Amino acid sequence: MAHLLKFPATGAYWVPVQGETFTVDSLDGEGELLAHGVGSRWESEFTVSLASGVNDRIVCKAYRGPTPDLVFYRLRNLRAGDVLVLYRNIKYDGGVTNETEWVKHSTQSVKVTFVSAEFRSQLNQGLQGLPFHQTAKGKKIFLSGYGAQQRDIPMAEDKWVEQTRAVIEQISKNSLGQKIIDLLADGITIYADAGTRLNANSSVLFTAENFKDSTSQHGGAPDEVLLHEFVHRCEGNRPKYLNVTGWEFSETDFLSVNATNVYSCLLRRGLRKDHAGFEPLPNEYFTDPQSHFTLFRQNYALAWQQSRPLCEVLRDSSPLWNPFKYR
Repeated sequence: MAHLLKFPATGAYWVPVQGETFTVDSLDGEGELLAHGVGSRWESEFTVSLASGVNDRIVCKAYRGPTPDLVFYRLRNLRAGDVLVLYRNIKYDGGVTNETEWVKHSTQSVKVTFVSAEFRSQLNQGLQGLPFHQTAKGKKIFLSGYGAQQRDIPMAEDKWVEQTRAVIEQISKNSLGQKIIDLLADGITIYADAGTRLNANSSVLFTAENFKDSTSQHGGAPDEVLLHEFVHRCEGNRPKYLNVTGWEFSETDFLSVNATNVYSCLLRRGLRKDHAGFEPLPNEYFTDPQSHFTLFRQNYALAWQQSRPLCEVLRDSSPLWNPFKYR
């Protein structure tokens, strides 16, 4: 098994040390680690992320280490208290299929004890004074801009907050969007995404700027992406949805994709096929939503079983494309 160690490496670095900690004390929020026993610099095969599971919040880049048996990792968007481990993708095949199944590969964890960029962000916001959006039912969605400065293209935290608040307001102007927002638990927090990939995360991790050039893609506009993550929060990522041949829903993304489709159709936008990308829904299922319900009857049944309040809102909110009404 491989292990992580501090940079720069000192002493018998090839011997793992249990309970290792390190301090990130930099204005840009970056951390640096080395890994021994990896033998590969491809992030698609090995990565460093949270001990609780690989999380897109951690932006990890691999580089050649100071010696042949070490790989250097630069990490961004770390927070105090993060516990980090090394992961290996046991389905790595050189990029042929891009399948992933991450398993822990290090013999110890590393704890982040302090991040000055995060501390300064909290200090500027008055510690507990995070900006927030208040929903129609009085619930609060907090907005944490920490991470915006750590993006590949840095962004001021105030700008991130302004853009994110604007996207929430855009969603709330749609009747279905507002109802989904009202289903959210009080006090959820949206964090800035430090990466620039076309990806968000239902923790909620989101940066509107990442999707400014994907508005024309099916389900790819900033409000559609954020609503998709809100749906995840409403259902709790519990179900494991089934695929059928030619359709991919990544186990947890059937309801999030198709709830967003109901929203998108109300706005006269194109609909998204599945979670494999932003491909358009095939016309036969767009013109006949009941055929979509029939094809995915098991998934719709699971969605109703696990997320009845959300499905009821979807059923009653649109006379247009709406497979939820066929239950």
